Amino acid sequence: MSKRVKAGLVLLSAEWFTQIAYDTTDDATANINDMVQDSAKKAVASISKFYDVVHPEIITTVAEAKAACDEFRKENIDVIILVNLIYSGDDPIIEVVRQMPGIPMLLWSYNVYKKIPRITGMCEYFSVTGAPGMLQGVAPLKRMGVNFGFVLGVPGDERLESELHDWAVALSVRKRMADLNIMSVGRRYEPMSGAWIDELKMKARLGPKMVWISAFEFAQEVKNLDEEMVKKFAEGEKAKYPVKDISDEDIIASAKASIACYNLCKKYNCEVLSFQDMDEEVHDFVGCRPQMTYQPMFDEGISAGMEADIDSALCTWILQNLSEGPSMYGEILTYDEVENFLVIGHASMHDLRLAKEETISLIPDLEFQYADKYKGVWDEFISKPGEVSLVAMFEDNDNYQFVAVTGESLDMPVWVPGYGQALVRTEIPMVNFMKAICEYGVTQHFALCFGNVKPRLEILSKEMGIKYIDLNKQYKLGLI
Repeated sequence: MSKRVKAGLVLLSAEWFTQIAYDTTDDATANINDMVQDSAKKAVASISKFYDVVHPEIITTVAEAKAACDEFRKENIDVIILVNLIYSGDDPIIEVVRQMPGIPMLLWSYNVYKKIPRITGMCEYFSVTGAPGMLQGVAPLKRMGVNFGFVLGVPGDERLESELHDWAVALSVRKRMADLNIMSVGRRYEPMSGAWIDELKMKARLGPKMVWISAFEFAQEVKNLDEEMVKKFAEGEKAKYPVKDISDEDIIASAKASIACYNLCKKYNCEVLSFQDMDEEVHDFVGCRPQMTYQPMFDEGISAGMEADIDSALCTWILQNLSEGPSMYGEILTYDEVENFLVIGHASMHDLRLAKEETISLIPDLEFQYADKYKGVWDEFISKPGEVSLVAMFEDNDNYQFVAVTGESLDMPVWVPGYGQALVRTEIPMVNFMKAICEYGVTQHFALCFGNVKPRLEILSKEMGIKYIDLNKQYKLGLI
């Protein structure tokens, strides 16, 4: 569920035009006011496609800037979009920066024309002076230490609107993280120290709050489930997918474990589930791991990861929301150096919207089929083909970093037994890729989603003070 971002608009024009009487002339072709009002309407129309707009009025004076800031505070805006519709002075910009410290700022290099005609009149020239006004305004922004984003284009331009959309999505994720609850079930996984987190650092720097659930509370939720509801779900899954070497009793037990995770997430308002599926108490109490997909959980925007790797489960949620589609918690299971692809997958609940439908089957939990009371159930599948992003979120002693790469999910059969998985080929030779991620710092866990989310991830990283590493860019520059 997305939260639409509130954008405070600073639509600028110069008070100077009043001094030279270009705002009062009866000549319609030489009336600056009419031209600027028309530009403002077009700018607001473009921005409104992706943002809730606050203060769509033109600002020419410090008093008008102060009034806009009063409205910004009242509406609790998420970003300031500064647009020089035409040439303007610095004073309104300085006032906005002074009154709204810490609010992200996006600079739009506005122009009336994409292909500029030969200019024959002075008023027509004034109508295209957004560029010098914007560049003049950059000086006080830089001197006041403002880090701003940048977009360029005429209203309606495809690239411009794509970039405005990228900013809106990235800032929406930033906004939602401030109120995000992450559920972790079971004790931390002792053999996997890379998954241990600094909870206070996460809350202070990123925003999410942890909700800790014991194996006993999880088991009680399993125990209290409605048997008929569970049976109906299990029968539906058996009707949809081939079943291999699993009893009805196994399927019911696995369904209960997964549905209990969903119920607890709903109970505590959590959109991220990080389950410690190796916890011995979970196995003793419930008899299997929660790794059979309960699709309503993913359809409602909840992301899941295992082994109590909270950072990687959070990264999966971030990619789900940046891509506005399904994402996968996975790890580098292995790789092929000759064909240059990674096998990405994990023992986990997975969003089946990732999968090639015809490859989904219900199989035993191959890791614990001989150890648990019930065999447990995995949804085995191979991912759909297409462009994908792979991102690792790493927590070092001081900060966080994202390591990102794009590649192609290959149209291949299931490559290793059991797991939900994708075969991902990157442009980076495997030796360069593996060396680079080791040197930059990752764990084995990566999140995967369809499409290229790097532009949005880079915006999010910049706005949240997270280090961002684009491996494709590093490779093209010969740095890895």
